[in-house]
Amino acid sequence: MALNSLTSVNDDKSKKTVIPLKNFSDYFFENVATPIGGNQLAANQLQITSACDAKCAYCSNESNAFETLLTKFRDVKEIEKVLYATNFIDGSIILNESLPGRISEGEALIHPKFFDILDLIRKKFRNPIALTTSGSRFTPETLERLAKYRPVEVTMSVPSTTREYWTHLFKLKDRHFDNAMNSFDLMKQHGIYYQVNMTPMPAYVGYDDVEKTIRFLSEKGVPHLQLYTPGYTHWTPPDMIEKMKFDKEEMSQFIRVMSYKYKMIINWPLDPNTFLSLGYGPILDQLKYFVRNNIDRTIWFTSTAAVDRFHRKILEFTRTIPHEVAVVEVKNYNYGGNIECVGLWMIKDMEQTIEKLDLRGQHIVYPGGFLDKYGYDLNGDNILDFYSRNDRGNIFYQL
Repeated sequence: MALNSLTSVNDDKSKKTVIPLKNFSDYFFENVATPIGGNQLAANQLQITSACDAKCAYCSNESNAFETLLTKFRDVKEIEKVLYATNFIDGSIILNESLPGRISEGEALIHPKFFDILDLIRKKFRNPIALTTSGSRFTPETLERLAKYRPVEVTMSVPSTTREYWTHLFKLKDRHFDNAMNSFDLMKQHGIYYQVNMTPMPAYVGYDDVEKTIRFLSEKGVPHLQLYTPGYTHWTPPDMIEKMKFDKEEMSQFIRVMSYKYKMIINWPLDPNTFLSLGYGPILDQLKYFVRNNIDRTIWFTSTAAVDRFHRKILEFTRTIPHEVAVVEVKNYNYGGNIECVGLWMIKDMEQTIEKLDLRGQHIVYPGGFLDKYGYDLNGDNILDFYSRNDRGNIFYQL
């Protein structure tokens, strides 16, 4: 029987009904492959569009090592079917996150059926509805209407509160800037929870402007600020790279001063001077497994951003566990630039590390955060194929 159809036989044996398998969009298959593993962000994503009205200077789409899928507006009928089959028990329903990350994260508010989608969600769920936005579409009328669907959680993306910089970085107009800046008071008035993420670019706007933005956010009652590093790769235009450069120690010191001065929690995951956020239980269990099985020495792969902090942390474990550990940095060779995180690894990055260090017959532990549920990386390479072509006798353990 052909894979693209099913057949049913009616009473007349000479006639058959052809039932085509249903087609689903890229969104559906992205969600199917989402690695859950306790990640509530991944578990509750309901992305509705990859379209965006902004063209952020620091957007990763143009700098990706792979082609990001741009499938525009998700069909409302498909969203309705997904909601029918889904059970969001805990956490927020997130409208414009994309994990594993092969689809561009768009501006949910420009979906022409945005409020129809919210109606569909509210027919079944009372979970908070969460979206990330530039605020460009937050007119008073839009926010008043949005408030009817509370609880609603808004994450505002605010690279600067200076009109000139904001409009240039987003490639948007003055009226969009006004909508965004005026929205904080209106969200508070309507009982809409808000927080902010920021991609600081001191090489372009200067640290004085970054502080001006933080001061504005503090005055607007923002309790928590999430910082993202401006990232550039092999594919980023040279003039933009110069605007994205920064010194990590200088940024780290600046964050500490700002956090104390404005009484605000500022989180920068790549801060070299903060504790590494890890699930230490699995690490401890893995070490105990090696001891029980008389494996005396292992190699642990980690990212450039985490290598020093991870090395210090795992040494704490091995003081009481009789096991030799070597921590090895895996660089983001495929992305290049200043990309230093596990989430953007490719399997080829691990292969290049193994080749450069000529690792043979080793027990190698690696983090699986860059793989989807079926073991594929962002470039479409599969971890099981990697195991199969491993001809150096290495044994791998995914953490």
